[in-house]
Amino acid sequence: TIMKPYPIPAAEPTSASATLRDAISMEFDSVIVFGIKDGRVFIHTSHIEDNLRMIGALEAAKQQVWNNA
Repeated sequence: TIMKPYPIPAAEPTSASATLRDAISMEFDSVIVFGIKDGRVFIHTSHIEDNLRMIGALEAAKQQVWNNA
């Protein structure tokens, strides 16, 4: 399976709950959720079968964030 990065939109911010509902509707196999509250970062993950693939996805996400900075 080839990993296809999806752009992180730089549009108007949406609520966290709306973003999570959108993600739920996509029925992902694995997820990592980063949340920021009161300046603290929280990370929650589902079961991850392929750590290397997930690390690659994190790197792709990091590049998207830098591109939107």
